Amino acid sequence: MSYISVEPINVLRPLEDQTVNVIPGEATFECEISKKNLTPEWKCAGKTLSAGDKYEMVSFNGTHKLIIKKVDGEDENKYTVDFKDVSSTAKLIVKGNGDKFI
Repeated sequence: MSYISVEPINVLRPLEDQTVNVIPGEATFECEISKKNLTPEWKCAGKTLSAGDKYEMVSFNGTHKLIIKKVDGEDENKYTVDFKDVSSTAKLIVKGNGDKFI
């Protein structure tokens, strides 16, 4: 009988809160995990995000980025990168014109 050893996924560098002071602006969330060649699921307030005009997702060699373009007050929220077994969450804070007060 043989066993397959599965290396656990570890977050080496978690997401950090980002602040945008100029509207429209751009924000980049970045994290690094211990396993290479994994595709994350990016979420905002629990809803899955898709790449397009607003969001760009970049993954290379264990480092994963979410770039949010044309940031305004509506984008202020919690963002999560999810790899099934582990995840990391951070906030986007939008300051300046169009502040969103909670």
